[in-house]
Amino acid sequence: MVVTLEVHNPTAFENAFRCRAITLTGTPLFLAHVRELADDKLCVVSPDTGGAKRAELFRQALEVACGRPVGKAFADKHRSSGVVSGDLFVGDVSESTALVIDDLISTAVPCCAPPKPRARLVRAE
Repeated sequence: MVVTLEVHNPTAFENAFRCRAITLTGTPLFLAHVRELADDKLCVVSPDTGGAKRAELFRQALEVACGRPVGKAFADKHRSSGVVSGDLFVGDVSESTALVIDDLISTAVPCCAPPKPRARLVRAE
């Protein structure tokens, strides 16, 4: 038997072995902890477009657990020759507790980089 925690792709993982494979998730524990932030406006953020699906599934579960809307946002991140770049951010996290949902944090460079000024997009009426 193989047991893991937070597999990136559970279906691929389970099909990779000819023995019983179990993948565990910490999502229920994290949801319970975040529910304690009941007075805060919440927003789930994916730090890259590749993790948007994972972040959206968590956001949906969080909405059900909290019984109220939870915002969403994502950033565009590129990694080339060890250099992380990207300055696109979509979503409104102002005055929110932003929960960054990612599969792996190896350097934390995108999380720790100083924020860049962003232009505010306004729809013309």
